[in-house]
Amino acid sequence: MRKRCGELRAEKKERDAHSFAEKMCLSLLSRLQGADRRYRLLAGVRTVLVACSGGPDSVALLHLLSTRREDLGLRLGVAHLNHGLRGAEAEADAAYVADLAQRLDLPLLFEKADVPRLAAERRLSPEVAARQARYEFLARIAEAGGWERVALGHTASDRVETVLLNLLRGTGLHGLRGIPPRQGLFIRPLILATREETAAYCAHFHLEPRLDSTNLDLEQAQRNRVRLELLPRLREYNPAVEEALLRLAEAAEAELEWTEPQVQAAAEQVIHEGPGGVSLDLTALREAPPGLRYRLFRKAWVRLTGDPFDLSAADYAALEHLLRESQTGRQVCLPRDIQAQKGYNELTLRRAQAGAPPAWPARQLPAEGTLALPEISRTVVVERLPERPPELGDARGCQIVVDAARLRLPLQVRPWRQGDALVPLGMRGHKKVQDLFTDLKVPGDQRGLVPLICDAAGEIVWVVGCAMSERVKITEGSREFLRLVVRE
Repeated sequence: MRKRCGELRAEKKERDAHSFAEKMCLSLLSRLQGADRRYRLLAGVRTVLVACSGGPDSVALLHLLSTRREDLGLRLGVAHLNHGLRGAEAEADAAYVADLAQRLDLPLLFEKADVPRLAAERRLSPEVAARQARYEFLARIAEAGGWERVALGHTASDRVETVLLNLLRGTGLHGLRGIPPRQGLFIRPLILATREETAAYCAHFHLEPRLDSTNLDLEQAQRNRVRLELLPRLREYNPAVEEALLRLAEAAEAELEWTEPQVQAAAEQVIHEGPGGVSLDLTALREAPPGLRYRLFRKAWVRLTGDPFDLSAADYAALEHLLRESQTGRQVCLPRDIQAQKGYNELTLRRAQAGAPPAWPARQLPAEGTLALPEISRTVVVERLPERPPELGDARGCQIVVDAARLRLPLQVRPWRQGDALVPLGMRGHKKVQDLFTDLKVPGDQRGLVPLICDAAGEIVWVVGCAMSERVKITEGSREFLRLVVRE
């Protein structure tokens, strides 16, 4: 009797799980239909190329569109780009997508990119370079193959995370919108669905999608920390925080829908492209309302960089200061190594022409004493201290005090290199030194003059004048102290 009760409970649990999965499948279809009605994603469309990474979201989208292609009257194709970043794991993703396309009887368009090389050439982080490579690949093959739309697997969960990320860095309407449901050629049919719904859909149809291990690494990307740490904390204040953020995104979307044609009309009169960059008419900018002016700045930024990401509030403030108060010829540094310069009649955005960094070699620092760096007119002083000093210095100044017991000696001093990164004081994740330079507005032609002090293992201890490493900070348990001073 006891055994029979256990079997009945197991059967009920299995039925409940199956019923839940069926509901999720119907829910996913309903979400797709709702997005299509709201944003007219597939209206009049006959050919759709589905970008598939092998993850649950894009696999669910591909399978759902494939099962409904006759009802929707669609011809489908599958596109996959191997970014060349994750080795054997990426190769297994590509093999999975190829097998899935074959099972669904769909043509596959596949390429492998060299994202590390692209990141170095364009002076971008690997994440940004990978995104650019992916969109360029999809746009190119869509045009070559006559595909009318490219469908991406972004969900409402992705949109919530993007809104939060944009809020954290400072943003305007475009950032509050998060991920747009439609962006020219690109559409996101699952933008009203949740990540839980796509996972349940995949489980119901035994699709066994690939899981990217980097999505669980808190040190890998800020998005992971938003997903795994910040959102659970916010739910303690509002269990429906995702719905609240989606309402915010929808409100921003509605505003953009009716104001964007007006901004575009103004941009045609104010913004001019040329070999020297993208210029904006100064008189027109000064006369424009602040809201329109910010939108024009963003238009110019997107035209120059091709990057749909919004500028931060600090970037807009710098442009406003350049427009209103700075003298002719003054410049400000923007992300992606872009410079804005004020002329007599225009404000011009252009890519920074960084000169070749000074040719100065890496040098070993003494255990204690002074080392001259004549090529950059600097002197480094290393001093051991018998006890904790009252002042620990300032990483953005000319001296710091570090925990000597945490150093791997001997130290060395060298110039910045592409790909350099550290965990800055007070942070948990790594940050590219290039991004640090951008945040602190260090001009491109001055970055080779900034000394980096590293330990014997090559780990950065201090980007002089910018940031020091979290690992070597003074704590209550520190007993050995080393002062580093860099003087003109």
